Amino acid sequence: MNYYKQFAEMLGLELEQEFVLLDDDGNRKNKYTYKFTEDGVLYKPPTFTNWSINSLATIGNLLNGDVKAVPKPWKPKYGKAYWYYIDAKRVDWSYWNSTVLDLLNWKIGNCFQTEEEAETKGKEIVEQLKKEYEEA
Repeated sequence: MNYYKQFAEMLGLELEQEFVLLDDDGNRKNKYTYKFTEDGVLYKPPTFTNWSINSLATIGNLLNGDVKAVPKPWKPKYGKAYWYYIDAKRVDWSYWNSTVLDLLNWKIGNCFQTEEEAETKGKEIVEQLKKEYEEA
C-alpha cells in the first residue's frame, strides 16, 4: 500500500488532478505540469504529451514547504458543456465556444465540470466579486 492519495489530499489535491509548483513568492518553479497517481508523482514538460515519473525531490520539496502545489484550472474543450454560477442564485450551463462570456467565466474561475461544483465554488466566487465591487 502506498500513500500518494493521502498525500495529494493533504495538499488539497485529488489523484490525477494536474497542478503546478509555486515558490514562496508565488512564481512558478518551472514550466512542468504535475499530478499524483497511485504510482507516484508524474510530470510533463509543456512540449510533451506523455507523463514521466518524478524524483522524490519533488515530494521532499512539498513536504518541506519549499514549493506549493496549486491546481491548474479546468478548461473545457471546444463544443463541450460547462457549468457556471449566475447572479440569480442559480447555475446554468453552456457549450464552450470561446465567446467573451466563456473566457470571462474561465478567467475568474467560474467554469466547472459539474452543476454541483458551480453551485458551491461558483457561488463563492461570484459573492466575493460582488463584495469587492461594493467595497471599491
